[in-house]
Amino acid sequence: MKFKIILVIIVLGGFIIGARAVEAQEITWTQLEDDGFGDINNIRVTYLKVYSGNLLAGTTNEATGTEVWEYNGTTWAQINTDGFGDANNIILYNLVIFNGNLYAGTNNLTTGTEIWEYDGSTWSQVNTDGFGDANNISGNAMHVYDNKLYIGTYNLVTGVEVWEYDGSAWSQVNTDGFGDANNIYSDNFVTYNGNMLYGAANVVTGGQLWEYDGSNWTLLNGDGFGDVDNWESFSFYVDNSILYIGTWSDNDGIEVWTYDGTDFTQINPDAMGDVNNTTLLSIVKYHNILTFGIRNLVTGGEMWTYDGTDWDQVNTDGFGDADNTRAYSLTVLDYKLYTGTANDNTGGQIWVGEIADNTGPTYSNQSPAASAAEVNPSNDISIFIDDATWGVDSNNIDITLAGVNAVVDGVFQAGYSGSITSDGDKGYNVIINPDANLYYDQTVAVVVSASDVIGNATSTTWLFSTMETIPSLGIVVTPASAGGPNVRVVDEIGMQISSFFAYDSSLRMGLEVEQADIDADGVNEIVITPGTGVESRIKAFELDGTLMASTLAFNEGFTGGVNVATGDFNGDYKEDIAVTPIGAGGPNIRIYTYNTTSGEFELLDWFFGYSETFRGGANLAAGDLDANGIDELIVTPRGGMSPQVKVFSYNVVSQKFELADSVIAYQETYYGGVQVATGDINSDGNNDIIVAPFLNGGPNIRVYTLNSDSELELLDWLMAYDISYRGTLSMQVGDTDGDGYNEVVIAPKTLGDSTVKVLRYTTGSLQEVDSFMAYDEKFMGGVNLFVNDVDEDGFDEVMTSPASSGGPNLRVYDYETDAEILKGWFWVFPEGFRGGVNFGK
Repeated sequence: MKFKIILVIIVLGGFIIGARAVEAQEITWTQLEDDGFGDINNIRVTYLKVYSGNLLAGTTNEATGTEVWEYNGTTWAQINTDGFGDANNIILYNLVIFNGNLYAGTNNLTTGTEIWEYDGSTWSQVNTDGFGDANNISGNAMHVYDNKLYIGTYNLVTGVEVWEYDGSAWSQVNTDGFGDANNIYSDNFVTYNGNMLYGAANVVTGGQLWEYDGSNWTLLNGDGFGDVDNWESFSFYVDNSILYIGTWSDNDGIEVWTYDGTDFTQINPDAMGDVNNTTLLSIVKYHNILTFGIRNLVTGGEMWTYDGTDWDQVNTDGFGDADNTRAYSLTVLDYKLYTGTANDNTGGQIWVGEIADNTGPTYSNQSPAASAAEVNPSNDISIFIDDATWGVDSNNIDITLAGVNAVVDGVFQAGYSGSITSDGDKGYNVIINPDANLYYDQTVAVVVSASDVIGNATSTTWLFSTMETIPSLGIVVTPASAGGPNVRVVDEIGMQISSFFAYDSSLRMGLEVEQADIDADGVNEIVITPGTGVESRIKAFELDGTLMASTLAFNEGFTGGVNVATGDFNGDYKEDIAVTPIGAGGPNIRIYTYNTTSGEFELLDWFFGYSETFRGGANLAAGDLDANGIDELIVTPRGGMSPQVKVFSYNVVSQKFELADSVIAYQETYYGGVQVATGDINSDGNNDIIVAPFLNGGPNIRVYTLNSDSELELLDWLMAYDISYRGTLSMQVGDTDGDGYNEVVIAPKTLGDSTVKVLRYTTGSLQEVDSFMAYDEKFMGGVNLFVNDVDEDGFDEVMTSPASSGGPNLRVYDYETDAEILKGWFWVFPEGFRGGVNFGK
């Protein structure tokens, strides 16, 4: 990356003195503090360090001693006494953090270097002056390696010494000068590939580079990279497993070398084309670009960047003042770049560079694309969010889909899942799975807003439309209790097709729901009747929630609840609606048909299924028992009378329902009521009648078939669970294995665990062929069932939901290799709902 540079000096009010175009971005340089912190004797700002979130600066002051200043983002304050109480401590060469405290190394030409520790309030000296040798005049280099603090000294007599500090005691870990008194000092250590490297200055042989593994020293390079004028490896930086090394050469100018663990390679033009660039003082990475600070005693210190290919100067020489001869100690804090200068005339200065980019994140690779049509509502939604300058703040990404919060502050909201993944280059790839929150035939607005890490915010919006084709069959669910008349239609993976309230949302009641093609258009409608406590209004909806028609099933004052079954009773290819009171209303059975011309329900017929005085309620089912293409209506008592199953057929001549046959399903004295379902169990082409006791009758499953004499006869029976079971069963019929023969699927609805069983009529008897635990074995809330081929794969899926408690956890089981296997599960209502879930059959 290249930069466009604007140089700014703030002295009294501030003014711009120079600018140089490079490309695209801008770096603005601003002087941060008064020259020399108001003291001309602070001729150099030799070291910068971030400590406890603030910027610290150490100076060179040959009059009163080195000073340490702290910047809190607003003001500067000196935090030491001048020279730490000794004016001979004239230079502070290094600051490093060890065990949470700050350590400083001084230059003292009289008694030797002093090492000072700062705990945030108090300074304490932690070594003897010069480590017992006054010739150790400076602690130039400081570094933490393997949980120990290391100091490299400046010693013109016997050579550099390296001292190790474990927090309590000091020990020298090298021979003086590494055996060569000409190795007089170094300004830096670095950790690379697990070892510590130290660059020793040697004006005779050229700088040497030594490696320490915690026990032994090894010479890596001993001849100034082949040039004796490279006196020292002055600065180090490790990036992407490559070590960058900057040299000091007063004769030929700086060189920059890389080391990959095997080879050394020079990567810069000598001295950047100016032999006065003599020392590479500091290296840091700023906005993913390596940045270098250089000493130039003629035209002023220079700042350069290297992007792996090109070198570019990113300041004017000396920041506009040739007396600013050095760019020391590059440091990054709060996305700004800091450097200190040496200026013998005005005092050292601190300059801060900032990329002047307030554009904020950009967006690309939206999927589905803008204006895309016929998008499957189950498809993922994705986008790339990038900010090449500052980087995207992943905690400040917000996304709405069709006006609903999908992501807030980088967190997926209920009903949504996905991933927010760094692209490795300051951006993020976002993938959203809408779960059950998009519909068919919907225009979806996607609104994405994000900010970079310094708060620059942007947003983008795009639209796409989902598929218009709504499935002919969905999974219809309603709260069993306490949840209101909320109807939701989902597909087999939980993708919401529609959601609506069938009645006033404030009502709290159960619903009876059937799916039926009442207008012969090849697509099922949703037929809904209310539970107890409200008027007996029948309603029919399209799968998308559009109301088609409604009518009162019984008198206005009746609020006893309505049972419902659907079937084509009159042979007009439209499914009709049969209703009867759940209880307290008498066995009044009414059949309504939908008039496609008027768009209204019409009464086809009505009759009493049992004695007019009976008040036990009735259950209904429909099925073509004689294979004539017209359904019969089957009626059973819910309780309060003998278990008489009745079959009624519609006479198209008289336009009346007539009793075709009846049978006592169990002992005549059993008054607990009868569950009923229909399906072709014995594969003769006729629907059969499957019954089970409603209450207190045991798990006695019986199958009745209409024989050649048009009479009901028992085909077989089976005790599906332990004979002691006295709860109510859920019961559905479907071809679960795709072989063309129907199975009976049952589960305890009350008083049992979640064991689902699959029964098949084979070799002349009803047999159990599979069983599985739909939920945790400890769950005793009962199971509701729905069996149908909702994914159109030729196999009827078995869907389960908790009848009460347990959460709205709908599970889909599919047949694989002689068993039902869990295909998937999802929440159909908010996860915390505990009112149970009913299926529309």
